[in-house]
Amino acid sequence: MRKIVVPLAILLAFAAFAANSRADMVFEKTYNAPGGSESFDNNSGSPAARVVNFDPGLFPGSSAILDIEVEISFSKLSINPGTASPKYNEISFSISKPEIGPAVRLISAGTPFPLTGSFSSGDSFDPGFDGTIIFKQSAPTAVNNLTTRNKIAAGTYKPATNYDQTPAPNSSLDAFLGATGSGNYTLNIFDNAAGAPLVLKSFTVRITAVPEPTSLAFLGLFATAGAFVRRRRVR
Repeated sequence: MRKIVVPLAILLAFAAFAANSRADMVFEKTYNAPGGSESFDNNSGSPAARVVNFDPGLFPGSSAILDIEVEISFSKLSINPGTASPKYNEISFSISKPEIGPAVRLISAGTPFPLTGSFSSGDSFDPGFDGTIIFKQSAPTAVNNLTTRNKIAAGTYKPATNYDQTPAPNSSLDAFLGATGSGNYTLNIFDNAAGAPLVLKSFTVRITAVPEPTSLAFLGLFATAGAFVRRRRVR
């Protein structure tokens, strides 16, 4: 049997390089509503929970979350455009993962008089919203900024503040950073009054994770050894 020797200096050099390098990984999982949509109306007493799962096999070692996005496609339409508002103030979305603590609020439901929660009810001439919002902590503005807090607009935003633009509790996606990428991510959904149902079409969790340095080091060692073996055999 032919003996193959890989010089220790080469292994150590490549291991050190791999350990100090970072190969970020991006994964996403999507929940699609059965039949394309599911409706929620006045279900604040029993919020719905929809789950996506990331298998541990996707992540080498104990890969930690570096960034997270939550993309939600939904509609909230007036039941009588021209005379009734879409009732944006009834919407509640939050995202949770068991090990991060309290659910992170993306949009909070509230009352129209006085104004609480994330949005007003909207104007009676507003037919409502039907589109996609991406929640990302590094986005420049909140989903209910001064331009959109009375009329929801599609785009990429931070999770909502309170309507008056003061910070809302438990509303930062940074709570996920450093947690393990694998596991269940639950979107909690409710609509807090009857009329103008909240309709979910899909939601996607998109995470960027970075492998732990030891995983990278082992990858570097195997790659180096493989390259050296091939070189020796060619000779």
